[in-house]
Amino acid sequence: MRKILITIFASLLLPLSVLAVTVTDEIVLTLPSTGDSYGLVATSNFTTLTVNNDNFVIVLAGGDGFRLRSTDRRKLTNDAGISITCDTTESSISSGSGNVTVTITPSGTCGSSVSGGGVISSGGGGSSVTLAPVVTPPPTNVPASPVPAPKIPLAVFTRDIALGSIGDDVTQLQALLASDTSIYPQGMITGYYGPLTVQAVKRFQAKYGLPQIGRVGPMTREKLMQVFGSKSSTSATEPSPVPQNPSGRLLTKTLKGRTQDEEVNILQEFLAKNSEIYPQGQITGYFGPLTENAVKRFQAKYGIEKVGIVGPVTRAKINELIKDGQNP
Repeated sequence: MRKILITIFASLLLPLSVLAVTVTDEIVLTLPSTGDSYGLVATSNFTTLTVNNDNFVIVLAGGDGFRLRSTDRRKLTNDAGISITCDTTESSISSGSGNVTVTITPSGTCGSSVSGGGVISSGGGGSSVTLAPVVTPPPTNVPASPVPAPKIPLAVFTRDIALGSIGDDVTQLQALLASDTSIYPQGMITGYYGPLTVQAVKRFQAKYGLPQIGRVGPMTREKLMQVFGSKSSTSATEPSPVPQNPSGRLLTKTLKGRTQDEEVNILQEFLAKNSEIYPQGQITGYFGPLTENAVKRFQAKYGIEKVGIVGPVTRAKINELIKDGQNP
């Protein structure tokens, strides 16, 4: 597979096109006509991708391949005769054939289980491409539950962030903006700086008399500190209080990267009780890289394989400590 330096060119007006990209981390794409979101899986490789009002157009060159998935199990109708995989949790379409243009127009919901996963290649004798395992993204077709602003100083905004940025600083920005529904009514905390975040930043900039450019530069970072500093930062001399778990709520399922769930809150609250395991102590409800590293430290402490995923063994140990009222 060709290695292409990732360069994303995006316009704030439709259609949105992405040129010559190899995706290194799953990216959320949203269709404006329905608001439905789709995951473009890591290792997807294509020449151009255009997001129109109600469809996606993907152009492949020789050696390119992609996988698009829908956790809403949409019918990924396409004009290239590519088969669709549909199971109980998602639908997906994959192509490993180069030199082809594929138009995907989602519609309705797919039927009962067709296959158990894997990669399905388009017809025509093209070679298939093996894609990385898919992780579950946060739900993006409905507004996320209110997420408290991270209890850390805004000094974490150490770079300019804009359309296409991914990271914990984007997660924090979205959490802060979501605290004001007039600025960010969708309240989606994804860690990906997409069009909705651009519009929210523009509303913030308009409200506080800044140039409405939709990106977070030095002036916007300074204003964020002034507006949200008292809500998100702690005293320089007093440690932030760690949220408690008085009801003794336990974990019931596997938690891993990109999960957004109430149980992630429980996990983060528990891990934050030990600053050596989770020094950042962010309670966001979103399983990002900081949470993954904290889980790995917990697993290392208790002799569990350091996979960064809360599976049955890790979950059992955490629940045991919660029941006994012990810190990690």
